[in-house]
Amino acid sequence: MVSLADIRQEHIKLLNHIGSLDAISSRTKHPLRETQFQMKNILNIWDTHEKKEEELFKNLPSKFPIKSMEMKHQLLRGHWKVLNLALQSHDEDIIKIALDTDGKMFSARLKEHILIEEKLFDKL
Repeated sequence: MVSLADIRQEHIKLLNHIGSLDAISSRTKHPLRETQFQMKNILNIWDTHEKKEEELFKNLPSKFPIKSMEMKHQLLRGHWKVLNLALQSHDEDIIKIALDTDGKMFSARLKEHILIEEKLFDKL
């Protein structure tokens, strides 16, 4: 069974990597390598994290907003897809634009999503 403590530890790791991703476009003129590195770090955690959360959600009280959390996961996946497509282009300008648009939206929404989950977990 998935532990709530594990989920919370992963939230901390994700927030740390998101902070690094946020700073890339202002810190470097050539974001390709660092963006790839940070996105790989996020993906390594996030894919399994989502699966763990889905398992955890199944065991939570019915008052927990599972559908809302799942919909937010799908929204985040959309922004993630745009970032990956930009990376696959290997075009520095496209990557910068994607970081400034979908990267910022992904980051803000993931932070908000984690904050909401943490508040809900505190009520359990």
